Amino acid sequence: MAAPIKNGPAGWGESDMADRVSQPGIREAMPLLASNEGVWEGWYRYYDAKTGELTDQHRSRLFCRMIGEPGHEEYRQTNHYYLDDGRIDVREFPAWYENGRIWWDNDLIKGWAATMQPDDFDRANRRIIGQR
Repeated sequence: MAAPIKNGPAGWGESDMADRVSQPGIREAMPLLASNEGVWEGWYRYYDAKTGELTDQHRSRLFCRMIGEPGHEEYRQTNHYYLDDGRIDVREFPAWYENGRIWWDNDLIKGWAATMQPDDFDRANRRIIGQR
C-alpha cells in the first residue's frame, strides 16, 4: 500500500489510503494536463487589471512533470524566473491528485485544478481555483 503524499490532507486513515490507491493516476484521469509535460519557455507578463497597461515582465522556463509510479504519480512544476537584475527566482509547485483534481497546499498557492468538460466545439481546458 502506498504511503500518503507528504502534502496530502491531514488525518488520512487506512481506508483513505486504499481509496486513493484505487483511483486512476493523473495521466489516466487528466490527459490534457499530462500532455503539457515538458519544458516550456516564454514570458510572464503582468498587466494592470483596470488600464490593461503592461506593468512587469520577465523570461521564464517551466518544468512540468509527473513523478512516481504509473497510476500513483504526483504533479510537479518548477518555475525559473529570469529577472532583469540578473537574479533567477526558482519556485516549486508540488501537487497531488485526488478526486479528479490536482491540489496544491504550500506557501505560494493553495487550491486545485481540474479538467473542464469540453464545450460544444470539443474544447477543454484546465480550471484553477486557489488563493495565493
